[in-house]
Amino acid sequence: MAQRRQQHSRLLALAEGYNTKCKEIAAVLYSQTHLVSQYQHCCYLAILSYKSSLDLPGLAPQQELNSRLGLGQALYDYTTDISDAEHTAGRALSKASEDDSLDDYLFKAYELHIRISSAKNLRFAQFLLKRAIKDAERKKRQEWFYQFNLLAIKLTSNPTNYFKAVIEAAKRNDDADLHLLALVELARSLAHSGDWRSCAANIEELENEIGYVPLKEEATTRTQSNPDAMDEDIKEPSIRKESGVRSYILLVLLMVKTIFTGRNTEATLAKSCLEEVNELVHNCGGHGSLFEMKVNGCVDKVKYRAPNQRQILEFSFVLNCITHKDPVGSMPVSLICVREGLAFMKDDIGGGIHHQAGSEVEVSKSDRSNVELAIRCSAAQVHIMRREMEDAREQLLEMVKLAREHKVMKLWAPWLLMLEGFLLQASNEEEAAKNYYEAVAILCGKNANTFTSLFHVNSSNVEELQNDEMEVTARISAMTLEVGMNRCDHEAVKAVNERMRYVQCSPSIHAIMKMVEGILSKGIITRSKHLFTQSLTLSSQSHDNYIRAFLFALLNEVFRHSHEDQALQMIQTGYAISRKMGKVEQANGKNFGMPFLNLIYSQSLENYYKRSNMKAELRKQEVYTKFYHKCCDSIADTGYTKSIQLTV
Repeated sequence: MAQRRQQHSRLLALAEGYNTKCKEIAAVLYSQTHLVSQYQHCCYLAILSYKSSLDLPGLAPQQELNSRLGLGQALYDYTTDISDAEHTAGRALSKASEDDSLDDYLFKAYELHIRISSAKNLRFAQFLLKRAIKDAERKKRQEWFYQFNLLAIKLTSNPTNYFKAVIEAAKRNDDADLHLLALVELARSLAHSGDWRSCAANIEELENEIGYVPLKEEATTRTQSNPDAMDEDIKEPSIRKESGVRSYILLVLLMVKTIFTGRNTEATLAKSCLEEVNELVHNCGGHGSLFEMKVNGCVDKVKYRAPNQRQILEFSFVLNCITHKDPVGSMPVSLICVREGLAFMKDDIGGGIHHQAGSEVEVSKSDRSNVELAIRCSAAQVHIMRREMEDAREQLLEMVKLAREHKVMKLWAPWLLMLEGFLLQASNEEEAAKNYYEAVAILCGKNANTFTSLFHVNSSNVEELQNDEMEVTARISAMTLEVGMNRCDHEAVKAVNERMRYVQCSPSIHAIMKMVEGILSKGIITRSKHLFTQSLTLSSQSHDNYIRAFLFALLNEVFRHSHEDQALQMIQTGYAISRKMGKVEQANGKNFGMPFLNLIYSQSLENYYKRSNMKAELRKQEVYTKFYHKCCDSIADTGYTKSIQLTV
């Protein structure tokens, strides 16, 4: 008996030695291809050693389980057909279920079986996870309860309940790191799914737990409270001195705050969060961190693998593009972010998929293509705002090519159609644009999820094309065109308003809606003024100068019959915004504005100067009006022009 135990131990040790050698070779295999045969030889010997240990007669249950678990892992790591690995893990799970004294092996077998099955049959893996969570709860194994819930989060399209289970258990058990990690990952999940109300509550709870305040604000507070403090003591707030999992928690919190504040009202805070995100990303390691967190009353630790630096960088670049939608300047921040992001994507040595023994696939090609599509989508929108239609068309064609190549056309169809509508509208093709917007509204009006699932790891999460906010956006875009062609009615507005009651939309969407309602209520000056003012407040909060530029023209119409001074103020403010929307090259003294809107403002100023007998100002303004007429005629004749230029 003792001899068999020794023989079994030697075979397991031999297998572990070959495993270690395989991992060492795998780390350099892509640069040293001559080691392939040696790697294959070590893989074969590791599997053979585990099989030999399992074939020994008279093994104790613990010995048999050690061999089966090792063999199952080796077969999964080193062979292409995982059926044998799944069968071996299943046998280990059955054996470990026979006796309560084998609970440690039971949960290890669950973990292995779930990991193997998730690559082949996701539904069965989810079934195993539910069983594992129930067993861990029944047997009061807190560390495994956490572990299986964290694993379930990565294998489901609706992880909220699993996050909440970890949060509640960690709170009861005073497991601070796990509590904070689950809170911050839940916030990220809620942001992705578009549940902004729950996301806000989650962010607030997390900030209270870690005592977070913005970097500049905390530094100022500490300086004021202790003016004699040394410089090195006040450079960093204490929360930012944390390492390990706490540093990761801060990074993800800042990312979520960037999305949340950027899409709402606090552009300055979003920018400062984004700057800190970039700094933290560049300071972190190049590989994914495996965090081990202590659990009160347990010997074993809970393990959690965070995204690696490349995945975080991709997320950061996309955030840069989403947050910076400024079109102003010869090379605005938004296009700089796009340029850097796309350069980063092309600089991916190895093509996007690297499989290392015993590790997860680093980044899938489809995930990489989704990130690139998001960056190009932001770029196309900025180019349209700048009236760089050829550049916008180039980005759109590249998006179509990518979506087809990586088989994500279904996911991106709404955005491709929406961008085509934007292009046609900017090219003065309102009827064609309206057809595209209506197509988007039809595509997105279902009960699933699309664009908000962009960063979910599992491609099976996205099964339908429903996207509530995009549906509303498309319907409002079509309705805005109807208003411009005097075809819209109050019933259509009422229907969209009813839909918006059940959808959380950004302030920009609400601002456009109020603007449309105000246009339709022009016959009632008081109501129209009220709606335009509401729209102006919302668009100012979201820093949407495009909407503001139009609103001042509409407010001018409302005020000019009774308050001429205020009407003039509206014209001047709107005209200043309108002339800056597009390209501005200060060095060359050139201004590329919005010619159609500039024409409206210029004619309004002309009328004011005529009424006020201001001849010098009138002559100067007539030159501008003539130029804007020329620009608008050019656009109407050619569909669009690459850029409208006005020399100041």
